[in-house]
Amino acid sequence: MQVATLYAVMRDTEYMQKEKFKENFWTDWKVILGKNHVIQNLEDCDFTPIYDWCQIEKEKKKQLSAAVSCFMYFHLKIIEMNISKHHLVFTWISRVLLIPLADISCFEN
Repeated sequence: MQVATLYAVMRDTEYMQKEKFKENFWTDWKVILGKNHVIQNLEDCDFTPIYDWCQIEKEKKKQLSAAVSCFMYFHLKIIEMNISKHHLVFTWISRVLLIPLADISCFEN
């Protein structure tokens, strides 16, 4: 599965335009799959579901990264400005809406 995922994410690269890349991949993957595997030809494989899943996961990571960056920015500003806990909770809840109420305790000393 990891090898198929590697191939799937290469879909938008220039490597997929090169027949030699595809031949080399198939030569190596065929050994991993084994002689009696149901997959006997690379052209018969549709890697779209794997590619789509990887794109969704990539987007999730981007969103998480943005949320973490936002959190760190506000956290540093809070330290810099010495804002009280109560004001902090108001800021996150009313303006940014990134932290659920259950996680507010992470700001306590």
